[in-house]
This record gives sequence, C-alpha cells and structure tokens, in this order.
Amino acid sequence: MSAAAGRLLLTQPAVSRALDRLRAMFGDELFIRGRSGYELTPHAARILKEIEETLPRLDRLLRGAEFDPNKEEARFKIACTDYATSILGPEIAKRALPAGSKVALEFAAFSEDVYREIEQGHVDLVFQVNDETPSGKVATEKLFDEEMVCIVSKHMSSNKGRISLAQYAEADHVIVSLRDSMQAFPDKRLLRLGIKRKAKLKVPYFLAALESVGNGNLVATVPKRFAEKYAKNLNLRVLAAPRELGGYEYLMAWHPRLNTDSAHQWLRREVRLSAKPYQSLSPKRAVWPDGFKSTREVGNL
Repeated sequence: MSAAAGRLLLTQPAVSRALDRLRAMFGDELFIRGRSGYELTPHAARILKEIEETLPRLDRLLRGAEFDPNKEEARFKIACTDYATSILGPEIAKRALPAGSKVALEFAAFSEDVYREIEQGHVDLVFQVNDETPSGKVATEKLFDEEMVCIVSKHMSSNKGRISLAQYAEADHVIVSLRDSMQAFPDKRLLRLGIKRKAKLKVPYFLAALESVGNGNLVATVPKRFAEKYAKNLNLRVLAAPRELGGYEYLMAWHPRLNTDSAHQWLRREVRLSAKPYQSLSPKRAVWPDGFKSTREVGNL
C-alpha cells in the first residue's frame, strides 16, 4: 500500500480511505491479499479492463488527439458484397490490423436494411456502387471506377471478345441478387433501355455466380477486377459487357455523425489508402447530405 501511495503522491491513510470508498461504491473487495501481495478480484479485473478501454477515448475527446490503433480498442463493422471483401478486404486488413493493433474489423453481408443499420449505428461503413441510391442522410465518397464484364463457359461459342446488347438481352443469366430481387448494376441501366434480363438463376454472391456458370449456357455479370482474380482459375471465359452498360463509381458511405470522429476518420483514411491502387488520376470527392458539415478529409492520394 505504501508503494502505491508513493506513486500516487498521496499518504497511505489517504489511499486507504480512497480504496474504502471504491469498495463501497462497487460492492466488492477489489483487492485481496495473495501469496505474492495484493491481487485483483474478478470484478476489479473487469473494471480495470473497462477503464483501459474508456480512458484513452476520454483523453482523445478532451484533447482532440488522433486515434491511435495501438493504444485504443475499437471495433468497426463494414457492410459490403463479397466483391469488396475480396478486392479491398485483404489490403484493409493488412493496413488496419498489423501486429499490436487493438482494432477489430467485421465484414458483414450487404442487405436491404443496410441504410437503416447505418442510421441506427449498427454499421460504420458501407461499400456500394453509385447506382444504388442511398438514403439522403448518408455521406458518400468515391473510391475508384469499375466496370462489369460477362463470364461465360469456355464451351460457349463466340468469335468476339465482347457480347452485344442484343446477345446479352437474349441470353440466360445468373443474377447476383443483393436487394429488390435485382442486381442494382446493371439491371437499373438495362431497364432504362427497356431490357429485362432472363434470370434463370439468382445467387447472393459474385463467386457463386462464377461457379454457377460451369459448362452451361448461363452468363454471369460481375465486376472486372473480381473476374480478373477468379475467372482464370475456374476455367471460364471473360467477355467485355455491352458498351451500353458503361461503367460506374464504387463508393464508401457512412452516417454524417461520424464525420469528425477521429477513429472513423482513421478508418476511412485506411480504406482510401487500400483503394489507392485502383484509383485513376481524377480527384476524389465526398458528398455530404444537406444540413451536415464536415472537416475536409479528402485529399489527393
């Protein structure tokens, strides 16, 4: 007790009185004498763990300090498809989870309830295509440009490297159904052209779509980077999609209340750096909902 009093710059009686008050407050002995001196009770150990997590956060809030992933525990939940998990996930994990990091990440499946989950604070970040119109209360930022390609069986006859819009409209498709029973891109653009794909099979994942093509006559429409990573190993043929589909922007989205939180700013910065290999020279930009302001955090990466 005397050693503790010295470290606290207090007298031993003052430390004893403070300990008595803490014991009364928590209804626990907190410290018990063991073979090698005083030891924490199980309840005291739980309190210590909470304090170790809470104090750095309070210090950061009071001093406006940067989030330090090696000192402060944080858990982030990111909603996305298996495309983002496969393309961005490994680099994000490598950057955000080095040895000694106290950060934990959870990648969750993209769902129809994702924007409600953002508003309720159950999801911290969402990766999505810009063709899926998000809630007006969500802030978005472009990560990179992407385009779709068509995956067909090696046995499917074609003497060109691109499938025409007419061929595409006549083909039987395996559709990655994420929400509203349609694959937001390219189905929304096709509908504007008066075309609806013949959905012979619906699956919830892009990899399942590739594997479903097999040796049959189905066409899977998947992001180009995803196809480049998996199609060759599955012995599938990659064709350019109809020009009418065009490309799209891939975004990250979050609730504006997280704009100035340093932990979430750190997370978004790690995501930007993870996406850097896929970015063009075009400037990055963030879109804030009306009524919200944010410190500038989008730079030339």
